Amino acid sequence: PYFLLGPSYSYIIGVDKTANEILPVSKSIFSVDAGLGLNINIKKSGFINTQEFKYSSGLNNIKKESSSEYSTAVSTLKKQGFSLSFYFRKK
Repeated sequence: PYFLLGPSYSYIIGVDKTANEILPVSKSIFSVDAGLGLNINIKKSGFINTQEFKYSSGLNNIKKESSSEYSTAVSTLKKQGFSLSFYFRKK
């Protein structure tokens, strides 16, 4: 088992133009991640199965200033979420 804690940086490559006009967002997201994981060796196969549960909390406001009615309704927009990941890798 392992524990992870640290900063994260994400960059949005593509944004739908219609959605960006309604609620414009910044392309850069800084967050802090914390999670737990478990590595399981699969016997005689040479593979490792990893399960990871992670929580991410955004540090910066990703909403840009705009006069859109949707944008004014949202005072702050920060990326937050939980994720469950499964990885298979060779030793």
